[in-house]
Amino acid sequence: MEDLRFVFKNGILSKPKRLIINDKFISINSLDASADNQIILNKEFITGYQFGIRWYKFYFVFGRNYVIRLKYSDSSIIKINFPAYFGYNKQKNLDLYYDILDGLWNFHFSNIADQYIREFQDGIIFEIDKVIFSANGITFKKRLSFKQDVFLDWQKVRTKSYYSYFAIYSVDDSRNVNFTYSYKDDWNTNVLYSVLRTILKHKNIEIYD
Repeated sequence: MEDLRFVFKNGILSKPKRLIINDKFISINSLDASADNQIILNKEFITGYQFGIRWYKFYFVFGRNYVIRLKYSDSSIIKINFPAYFGYNKQKNLDLYYDILDGLWNFHFSNIADQYIREFQDGIIFEIDKVIFSANGITFKKRLSFKQDVFLDWQKVRTKSYYSYFAIYSVDDSRNVNFTYSYKDDWNTNVLYSVLRTILKHKNIEIYD
């Protein structure tokens, strides 16, 4: 696939920046020739991403900020964001937001999801955002609301998708055994979503078009 190139601005007064996504790296640099601030993220060292829309409100919604955060292997975080105020550039920035997310998925994170699927098929135990996958089911590492790990057999696992997050719950006790994962606040929720639903579909537990 050819490189994907995007131009965005962090704010009204900010200088435009160029984002390049390809199958080897992601780069961000200023279009100002005098600036020397290029960021290059090698693909194999990008470990996670978050994305979401943050709303600006004061009695009414007057703006929104489209935010994508990338985590690198050294735990550094790179933020890509571009706001829109009072409806100006709202649709343009929304289209840009989805195009960048499609590029990140197609060039990078779909490969990570595919690798997890291969590991599952090979009987390898692995973890995505504190959810442990095994041949018998999934284990949720303990959280504030749970004093110990929670295991669900595959036949008990169900999911529900929402606009900004997705939920995993027990078919026997959805009220008390449920976990939510935010695309904006949790890392690699989209990878978790893809891997889990692919496995459930292959097991004929949940079927989606």
